[in-house]
Amino acid sequence: MKIQLIHAKHELAGEIPKGFPQPKPPIGLEIIAKVIESSRKDVRVEILDGEIISEDRLLKMIDADYVGLSSWFSNHRCALKIGKIAKEKGATVVFGGPNATHLAKNILRNNSFVDYVIAGDGEYALLKLISGYKMNEVENLFYRDGSKIKFTFGRRVDLNSLPPFDLEHTVCNEKYFEKDRGSPFPISSIRGCIKAVRQGRCSFCSLHMKGLRLMNPKRVWKQIKLLKENYDIDYFFETGDCFIVGNYPQKLLANRPEDLKNIYFRIFERPNTINEQNIKVLKKLNVREVFIGVEHVDKSILKRANKLYDVNIFRKELNLLEKYGINAVISIVFGLPGESVATAESNYRFVKEIVEQHNNISGLGVSIALPLAGSTLYYQLMSDTRILEEYKLVHGRSPADEDLPDYNLLTQLMIKYYCDISIECLIEIVRETKMIMEDRAASLGNILDQLEKGVCHVP
Repeated sequence: MKIQLIHAKHELAGEIPKGFPQPKPPIGLEIIAKVIESSRKDVRVEILDGEIISEDRLLKMIDADYVGLSSWFSNHRCALKIGKIAKEKGATVVFGGPNATHLAKNILRNNSFVDYVIAGDGEYALLKLISGYKMNEVENLFYRDGSKIKFTFGRRVDLNSLPPFDLEHTVCNEKYFEKDRGSPFPISSIRGCIKAVRQGRCSFCSLHMKGLRLMNPKRVWKQIKLLKENYDIDYFFETGDCFIVGNYPQKLLANRPEDLKNIYFRIFERPNTINEQNIKVLKKLNVREVFIGVEHVDKSILKRANKLYDVNIFRKELNLLEKYGINAVISIVFGLPGESVATAESNYRFVKEIVEQHNNISGLGVSIALPLAGSTLYYQLMSDTRILEEYKLVHGRSPADEDLPDYNLLTQLMIKYYCDISIECLIEIVRETKMIMEDRAASLGNILDQLEKGVCHVP
């Protein structure tokens, strides 16, 4: 038996800037491949990544008994095209991934060539499905039963049951290392969000997973060691939403093998979690960069988004990061409910101020809020008759029936009814905010040029 797991190419087209960088390679598919081949020696698994293989070539390569497709909001159309071709070639077609998880029923209703949808963790669900288990024995599975669409039951994977992965199943995996070996390689030892567990999700968060799971630190280092030995990777991006979970960083540090002391990390974190004590641990763990979800500085907007934090404490965190030589990438979101010209300009001024004050801010992730399926924002819009009616006038159907809603239109309608600012103005402010880092780089370049010419004196 042959299985092909496919990560379709992302298509981020549209007038509204999103700012969603896509992690690669698709490590989730490699983990699934390892789980299957560890249990089924008679099965061959191949991974095709549309980010590194052309669509024409990828379509010609499809020849498996089962084809699994990872569906994101940004690649769903491409995934559907591939799935339809796979079905025509005789494959059983299975969808999974973030978009499929939240819109599983719609995918099955709208696309007859899709046989199954796995919602949430798919490592063991796909293994059971291809092994002939009865439907009611396969977790996280949506399937058709005559004219009805049914769901089996939910189950979360124990991260410590997963085998270490490499890239042996991914075709052309050498392409990940051709351009920039300095980029961090993704790993996933944390699933879930501690903030969501304690305070509820942020309104724009589409995270499906409930609760929080942490991989045993020894297993984390075993995984890192394998990738280091096989591909000489020494810089990793932990994709968990919040890295500082209790004393987990301390446990990672305590269990680090001596031969991996020169491994470096990039991590996710939220404001008001970094202090003098834990930043010392981050420094010893060789954390180079922290991606911090600041999003906004207006208290009323943050409250509506369920993401309140103290801006003054965050300023102190930036000082600490700079003191310990750790860079920060700041995530900023415009267009959340309650946004006005005044609040957007205030957000812009805040970003400009901190970038000018802190040389360790190495990047900005700037976007307009996107009401992704599964988020509180999405469900709020689905209950607003004004939005449903306007959407139907354009597309002839409700967004609640779509397996890929028109997010550009939903975003525009959200701004129209929940904000006091035009979409055109927001797009311009986003553009200007993104330019802040470019302006700083250009200014630094000018100073260096003048220093070389001996005409500039820096105090």
